[in-house]
Amino acid sequence: MTVPTLILGTAADRLVSPAAIRRAARRMPHATLEMYGDEAAHEFLREVDEVRDRAIAAIDAFLGRIAAE
Repeated sequence: MTVPTLILGTAADRLVSPAAIRRAARRMPHATLEMYGDEAAHEFLREVDEVRDRAIAAIDAFLGRIAAE
């Protein structure tokens, strides 16, 4: 069984190492990684509008692709 997974990560995360986020994404064959720079911290949906909107758009696009399969 394959499980498509979306991972949102940020270079400025102080709770989860950005390197660990990238490693986890590489180890998951069906993962999509959306990395942010220093403009985002750990909780994307509690960020400023620009970051939150980008995260919601990434989630929406990911789910749209998955639903089409």
